[in-house]
Amino acid sequence: AKKTKETVNAIEHEIDTPDANARKVTVTISDGGVQMPASLRSGKTAFVVTNNGKQRHNFEIEGERFSSGQWRAEVPPLAPKETKTMQVNLKPGSYEAHCSVAAHANKEAKVKLAVK
Repeated sequence: AKKTKETVNAIEHEIDTPDANARKVTVTISDGGVQMPASLRSGKTAFVVTNNGKQRHNFEIEGERFSSGQWRAEVPPLAPKETKTMQVNLKPGSYEAHCSVAAHANKEAKVKLAVK
């Protein structure tokens, strides 16, 4: 089944096709951590996440609340070379983006994200 905002029951999960008016942000995950911009504007944002590593990785953002009231958003684990998209409505504030696979904890680079 196609994953849309309605079928995943929330906007802060993997989605097949982001809204046309969502700003696209490229995120790369490797065995060394997350690479993405450290500053973004608030608003509807589609994170296009690609795993360029040799291991499975996921992508998670934690911090300020999103417009839905959630404080955490994540993309499920991606196999090497796999790409998934997550759409969120970012509010101004401070966030942290990282891979939250337990075996990778504190071994990979994290990104401090400032949203204005």
